[in-house]
Amino acid sequence: MKIAQVATLYENVPPRAYGGRERVVSSERLSRVYADLAREHNCATRNSKETAMKTVADVMTRDVISIGSNDTIRQAAMMMADLKVGSLPVCDGEKLVGTVTDRDIAVRGVASGVEPVAPVIEIATRHVQCCREDDDLDAVKQKMASSRIRRVPVVDGENRLVGIVSLGDLSMADGDAGETLKAVSSPSRPAR
Repeated sequence: MKIAQVATLYENVPPRAYGGRERVVSSERLSRVYADLAREHNCATRNSKETAMKTVADVMTRDVISIGSNDTIRQAAMMMADLKVGSLPVCDGEKLVGTVTDRDIAVRGVASGVEPVAPVIEIATRHVQCCREDDDLDAVKQKMASSRIRRVPVVDGENRLVGIVSLGDLSMADGDAGETLKAVSSPSRPAR
C-alpha cells in the first residue's frame, strides 16, 4: 500500500459516516500499512543503491583536505604525518593544480636536494588524472588501472576540487576493485 492509499483511507470517508460515528482506521491497520511501506521503501532503497551506485558522486569522499600550492614541502610532509595519508591534492585557492605524494617528497624533494622550505608545487605532479562527479565508476577504474594510481581527485567544471575517489571508496561501493588494484599494483620497470 502506498502513502497515497493511506491518505485515501482518511480523505474519502466522510465524517460521521456509518450511523453517526466517525470511521476510524484501527491502529493495527495503520501499523500494518506503515510496516508494508517501510519494507517496500527499504527494498526500493537497497535495489536502487545496488543498481544506481555507478557514478563517482555516489562513492567519493567529499571533505578533502588539500595543501596550498605555495605551502612548503615540510608543511606537506607534516600534514601527511598528522592525517596519516600518503597523498594530498595541491590547490591554488579552490582550483586543483596538482597532487603531492610521500614518494614525491622523497624522490623529487629529498633525493634531488630540494630544500624543505621550497613551495610544494615545485615537486607536485601537475598533470593530474581527474574525474567529475557524474563520471561512471567503470571509467574511473579504467583510468586508475591505466595510469596506475590509487586516488583520483574529483573536480567541477571550473577545476575546483570537490572530492576524491580512492580504491577503498570503490571497494566499499561494489566490492569489485580487485582488478583495478591488481593493475595499479603491478611492478614497474625502473626508468634507466
